[in-house]
Amino acid sequence: RGRELGPVLAVTLETGCVADCTALALEDGQLTATRPIYAGKLLSKCVIPDRRPQIFTTRPRAFPKPEPDSARSGQVERVKPVMAEDEIVTQVIGFRETEGGVSLADASIIVSGGRGVGGPEGFEPVQELAQVLGAAVGASRAAVDAGWIPYAHQVGQTGKTVSPDLYVAAGISGAIQHQAGMRTSKVIVAINKDPEAPIFKLAHYGIVGDLFKVAPALAAVLKERLE
Repeated sequence: RGRELGPVLAVTLETGCVADCTALALEDGQLTATRPIYAGKLLSKCVIPDRRPQIFTTRPRAFPKPEPDSARSGQVERVKPVMAEDEIVTQVIGFRETEGGVSLADASIIVSGGRGVGGPEGFEPVQELAQVLGAAVGASRAAVDAGWIPYAHQVGQTGKTVSPDLYVAAGISGAIQHQAGMRTSKVIVAINKDPEAPIFKLAHYGIVGDLFKVAPALAAVLKERLE
């Protein structure tokens, strides 16, 4: 995996490595990386000024998946490493199934709730809408930190980075840390009663209103149309 291979390769090639990048940009011929620091509270811009080649590892699903290009091809070379048993320092001892529902990592549709849901019971309309859409349920860090929903549902710099076909943000203001975890979603729909919420600047479609009225109404209409 890149997170393990990147630093080892950097040491071997005597160059730098910037890990866990959420954005990359070419500025004046210099590749600049953005990565979260201090538990996602701040974003840091990093460069490797002198060394070549340069190595950057990215956060899973932080970038949109490129479309296949039939004009480009490559040759796959399979290498079978020869290693002594005592050289293998990492072992897979088993797998644990996700506890019910749709996995955030695999979901094509995600409905997330934030501080605006007001409590654990506030996730009921979020879950109802997700069920109608066959979607996974996500959450902002504020909702998780408040203990309203388990950490496994957290989307953002300190949670999962997702890139679904449709992302519905209900009661989420849209802090930069949350946006970093879902900004590459193909279509973003925001539901918030605050018309000045930052999430509306990122959203493709916005609904200014009470999520406790909007979400059930959407669920009812969609359920009728999908049946």
